[in-house]
Amino acid sequence: MIASSPKQLRRLILLSAGLVIGFVGLGGKLVDLQFVRHEELKAAARKNTYKKIVVEPRRGDIRDKKGILLAVSKGVKTIVADPSIVGTNNWAIARTVAPILKMDVVELAEKLKPVMLTNSAGRLYVDRHVVLKRKVDEETWREIQTRVAALDFGFDLKSVPKKQLAYFQQVRSFALAAEPEEMRVYPNQSLPLSEDANIEEWPNSAVGQIQLRLERWTVEQFASVFIVRLPTLYGPGVTANPMHDLITSGRAHHINPVAIHQWYPLTRLERDI
Repeated sequence: MIASSPKQLRRLILLSAGLVIGFVGLGGKLVDLQFVRHEELKAAARKNTYKKIVVEPRRGDIRDKKGILLAVSKGVKTIVADPSIVGTNNWAIARTVAPILKMDVVELAEKLKPVMLTNSAGRLYVDRHVVLKRKVDEETWREIQTRVAALDFGFDLKSVPKKQLAYFQQVRSFALAAEPEEMRVYPNQSLPLSEDANIEEWPNSAVGQIQLRLERWTVEQFASVFIVRLPTLYGPGVTANPMHDLITSGRAHHINPVAIHQWYPLTRLERDI
């Protein structure tokens, strides 16, 4: 049997101590990750893997009892800009886009200019979402895309380095964007769709006549009145209509399957007003 020298013994003790310290540190780190910071890391992981996207339903068409179309929703765009990408090219973009959007060049260039803001932590950041114009039709947006894709920066891009060329291509592709929205369109302008229209001679149901009298009485009694005329409602607290019966008890026989009816979710009322 070969006896270990004191020097080898010290090395063995130091190696063992190092392994023990390493495993203790690793165990402590695992405890920190799995127990101490569990909820924090779980929330961070969920934020990186889940994204909530709210998809707004298309507003339904409005028809009268004879099926005549009164109002329909048309898809339009909201034109937005990312000033952090625009950079110092705000005037070049403004001169190109302003005539298409029928906006003042100076006003548009000012909107496109990067602006520094302060967040809740006191840190500065560039506002990356600036609304330029709402309710822009599809054809106008396609024209904007075509013109910006060939944006003139005032010099030949073939002479710039590849890194700078990539930036100018990014400006052409991502400086502007379009967000979908809807615009209400009234096809038959001869119909009295205004709230101020005189509908005294128009045929109406008994419920409609009572509601009209109530509106007039309200206007006479109060100095300031805001009247909202809504179709049949459904939502929390609304129990007296076929939609509630269908949702809660499945009594579909209460609904005429060939009827055309307009429904309005009560939960949207505050936002729409």
